[in-house]
Amino acid sequence: MRKARVDFSEEVFKKDDDAISVVKALLLISAEDEAFMALNREKDRLAAHIEGRNLSDTHTENFGDGVDGLYIAGRTMPMWLARFDFLAREVQDLLISKGSTFKPEEILKAVGSVLFKIQGFKREVANLDTNSFYLHLVLTLGSGSGILICIIYMEVCRRLGVLVKGAEVGDELLLWPLVDNLQECYKHCTGDRRCYFELLAFHHPAVLFGSNIGPSSHSSFEVPMLNFATNKQVVGMVLSKLKNLHWKDACKVRPGYALTDPLHPLAQVKSTQGDSHELAVGALLRPKSLRLAIMASERLRLLCPHDWVLMRDHGLLLYHNKRYGEAVQELSICAALAPSGDRHMLEHFVEKLHLLHIESSWSSLKPPSAPSTLA
Repeated sequence: MRKARVDFSEEVFKKDDDAISVVKALLLISAEDEAFMALNREKDRLAAHIEGRNLSDTHTENFGDGVDGLYIAGRTMPMWLARFDFLAREVQDLLISKGSTFKPEEILKAVGSVLFKIQGFKREVANLDTNSFYLHLVLTLGSGSGILICIIYMEVCRRLGVLVKGAEVGDELLLWPLVDNLQECYKHCTGDRRCYFELLAFHHPAVLFGSNIGPSSHSSFEVPMLNFATNKQVVGMVLSKLKNLHWKDACKVRPGYALTDPLHPLAQVKSTQGDSHELAVGALLRPKSLRLAIMASERLRLLCPHDWVLMRDHGLLLYHNKRYGEAVQELSICAALAPSGDRHMLEHFVEKLHLLHIESSWSSLKPPSAPSTLA
């Protein structure tokens, strides 16, 4: 786990954003989370052995930093990256068989044919499963979230010499090939999406994205409609979805419970009145899913160290995990950076966290049946 986190940090902190490999960063996320889940399975087996029970060993774990690097689901990092080389060769073979001259529009069409027709990749309709956001699982199962399918498409195109950028539209990526004849790329689109693509192709990328790709006849647009997402931002989009989905898994016993609910004024009034049900939220959460949400949040904080919203969410995750000292530190910094409307609410919550932190330090001195000092 430590090796994967260190490698992830080195990858995303490269000086040039274009030098960051999105697929490698996502595979390192998979490596760390897979190692954590394997560790939990090992703990379960050890506990069962101590209790005199035998659990069937259905997983063969192979982790570590051997000659070929980290293992992810039994394969090394070079083996997973070679999967993209294989897809690129499939596209090349398809183009050669058709006598193609390897024009960008022909490459884009061939990549779509290989991924979606030959290999059978498909987008999950509802992105409610964390498996849809782990790259190694999407490559294995052939299905995943829209953003992961887009990332695979972009990586295969990059290996074939066609640069495709993405713009964040909600929780998805709008792909945009950086070629001159965009109308040629979209002219074969049919069905409900045809008018949408024709509208996009009508505008020059300099209008939509504010980039200096070439002249634009639509000089009246002063503010770009969309912005290209950097490689670091694309990784952050995937981490944000993982954090939110793991949080939902963690609080399934309390459906609809939001991460920021403890900051609500009503929740703080209840805690002041000694409502132990509100104070003991952490006891009702699934520990493994909560820990995975915290791990995703930690990596998000590496990407955006000065984002006060990410600080707030990370501090609240630590609070739910009863790591009160760390939560106090995180939320205190967050309160200093937050807008005035949120600052008072955060400062009031941090005061209560200080009391919880003090009380938790006394827990070893109290008998198990002693009531909460704060309550």
